[in-house]
Amino acid sequence: MTSFINRHRIALFFMLTFVLSWFPWYAGIAPEVMTMGPSIAAFIIVLIIGGRRGFVDLVRPFLRWRASLGVWGIAVLGTAVLYLIGLGVHLILGGEAPSFFMLREELNLIPLYLVVVVLMPWNGPIGEEFGWRGFALSRLQSKFGPLAASLIIGTIWGIWHLPSFFAPQDVIGAITATIGMGFLIPYTLGTIANAIFMTWLYNKSKGSALIAGIVWHAAINFWAPILLSDSSLAAAQEGTQLPTIAPALYLTVLAVQVVAAIVLTITTKGMLGYSDQQILEKTKPATWVSPNLLVIATAFLFIGQACSFSNEAVSTLEPPSTVVTGTSLAMPAPVTAQPSPVPATPTTNVLEPTVPPVYTPPIGFKEYRDADAGVSLFIPDNWVVTFVDPGRLAIFQSYPEDKYAGGEGLQPGDTKCDLTFWPDTDIAELLQQWKSDPNATVMSEQEVILTSGQLGTRLEIENRGHSLSLITEVNNQAVTLVCFGEFAPFDDIAVTLHEN
Repeated sequence: MTSFINRHRIALFFMLTFVLSWFPWYAGIAPEVMTMGPSIAAFIIVLIIGGRRGFVDLVRPFLRWRASLGVWGIAVLGTAVLYLIGLGVHLILGGEAPSFFMLREELNLIPLYLVVVVLMPWNGPIGEEFGWRGFALSRLQSKFGPLAASLIIGTIWGIWHLPSFFAPQDVIGAITATIGMGFLIPYTLGTIANAIFMTWLYNKSKGSALIAGIVWHAAINFWAPILLSDSSLAAAQEGTQLPTIAPALYLTVLAVQVVAAIVLTITTKGMLGYSDQQILEKTKPATWVSPNLLVIATAFLFIGQACSFSNEAVSTLEPPSTVVTGTSLAMPAPVTAQPSPVPATPTTNVLEPTVPPVYTPPIGFKEYRDADAGVSLFIPDNWVVTFVDPGRLAIFQSYPEDKYAGGEGLQPGDTKCDLTFWPDTDIAELLQQWKSDPNATVMSEQEVILTSGQLGTRLEIENRGHSLSLITEVNNQAVTLVCFGEFAPFDDIAVTLHEN
């Protein structure tokens, strides 16, 4: 059972999220539990398949707070800027401005409101983000790439809100009562746009679900009633008045968010701050850019729709990341079977393993250690680690992190390597899956012995790009090292994989 849940953990997470969220709402039993469904589902899944370690792995990204001031500034103020731009567009198109009642009359209550928005589980960030960004994002991104992961999460996130469309006291329900269920389309485009922003923040903050999930989500809920509505916190608390947002203003703001998300996607060439371009090319469909066209077309459709609505108020509102350690460490000089020349036509060359001789340790390498996976290897001193998801993925490269904007091919002499851990994955099945990929051509295959004495399989693969890969088992789990660009350092690094 545990193995089955692990293999289908992403699909089961989404299914369990809907069950835990929609059943209480439909049955009328503790409907506030609905907003906590994603986080509850995530904890259930990780506790089943990983126990205490799974729990720790899920919580750890929410303790990563170290990021640049720019990233923090965008997380806190980014939604406010988008709301103000949307408000400006709304006014230019002839709409009326909200009263800004909270800013004019209730400044003393805003800090208390911020605490409620951030810390109350039923208000969204805590109740949802352990699921959306904590559990789903890293797994979907490593499998399908950042853009596809954002589209998947954003779409499901929007549809997940469907019960709110039938709640007149909810801002979504009030707008739906005015313009109909067609509102689901622009609303879901808005959640996709926010998912794109949050994926970018997640990658730029080195996997901080605190910044990308809790902070951005809280900012969505915090700034909307302050900047877009006639909300009165005191009246809402007394139950005498519910906050309001004009449908036309709401739709205009959604349109601005979608356009901004498209600009971010195009600017980063779909990478959204994720530097693992080569793995993405191996997993994404060839037509990966096409969703942009759909988003652009739909955005302009409902920009026009927003302009046609009146501005009458009709609705209610509602620690440190893993680092590379390592002074220069002695590394056994790698001795592996030399790769066969790339043949004119694909062939498979299997070499017999040999017993490694005694090595003379060279200077100039440092150790990368993943404590979660229990795996170490040595990389050159001048290499940098650009992404770490402990226990799952680490990305190393021989060039400065900001050398490429994203998407372009590597220049001669540059190397990038992806170290991926596959817990509960059979190494034979993984090897067969890679070799049988219809989009890949295995140019050569060799069996090698690592300095630890462990056997590994070295593959040279052509898959819309040339790569060298090592598939082996370390610490009772499948481990893969995939390198692109200049292949000279590959064997020096791959041979050092060992249990720490």
